[in-house]
Amino acid sequence: MSVVVRDARPTDSALIVDLVRELAEYEKLGSEMDATPNMIAAALFGKEPRVFCDIAEWDGVPAGFAVWFYNFSTSAAVTAFISKTYLCGKPTVIGE
Repeated sequence: MSVVVRDARPTDSALIVDLVRELAEYEKLGSEMDATPNMIAAALFGKEPRVFCDIAEWDGVPAGFAVWFYNFSTSAAVTAFISKTYLCGKPTVIGE
């Protein structure tokens, strides 16, 4: 069993929408879900994207995502900010 975190690819746009929808439902915000695969693709994979996404896979099966963007704080010298992370499905204890 292995976990891999990789950069999202344009072919992941529908998967990302599904994961965002699952998160929205969990947060009781499903009725506010407007994103489409085309909207996700434009935001993440356009000419100069300002937001990025990583996909977590458990044994090759999508298991979650992280969406992040650069933000610079002059006082803390922080250069990246994770906006959302989500692991789908039931909680799993790794190693058992």
